Amino acid sequence: MEDTPIKSTKGEVVADNAATALNLIPMVGGALSDIARGVVERRQNRRLNGFLLSIAEDFKILEERLNQEFLGTEDALDLFEDVVTKASETRQQGKLDALRQTFISCILADRPKYDEATEILSLIHGWQERHVVLVRILSDPIRADAELGGVVGSGGGMTTSLRAIL
Repeated sequence: MEDTPIKSTKGEVVADNAATALNLIPMVGGALSDIARGVVERRQNRRLNGFLLSIAEDFKILEERLNQEFLGTEDALDLFEDVVTKASETRQQGKLDALRQTFISCILADRPKYDEATEILSLIHGWQERHVVLVRILSDPIRADAELGGVVGSGGGMTTSLRAIL
């Protein structure tokens, strides 16, 4: 009888690569990788793998600015587990981006506010993608209009342009 090796699916290979990339992060990579592998094992999906890879890339780019003291705490690990769990439960790219940006902002802060970050993550998790877009527009309308290609425009007679109004 011939042994047929079990082959990994494409998704399992990507998940393993994402967890391995997180493992390379100094000091906390092992713990982050373990959390990621646990969540990925429960829900194999492309979006989560891409999410984990984007966090690993952010860590590489921002390595010198990361709050290493905070990263060594239980709060940081709990926050990462929370963000990965919430990311595994969403299909909307805008929400995934907002979750990632909230986590990265927290670990870049001189004095990270764990409770505030978890509250924001919970809000994002409960929103639809259109809510995330609305918050971006309201937080910086001129930049949002520019990023959307100037959809507001300069108007015809009475101005409707955010640039002109503000």
